[in-house]
Amino acid sequence: LTMFQWWRDIVREGTYQGHHTPVVQKGLRYGMILFITSEIFFFLGF
Repeated sequence: LTMFQWWRDIVREGTYQGHHTPVVQKGLRYGMILFITSEIFFFLGF
């Protein structure tokens, strides 16, 4: 639920308010990829 609301705010800020520059968008993308990858490796460890 929290992640959904966070992504909703990210999309709202970037789409309607235009606050995200290409550098910020790339950082958000890389951050999410690293987060998902770390979670996969964490759960594969068990």
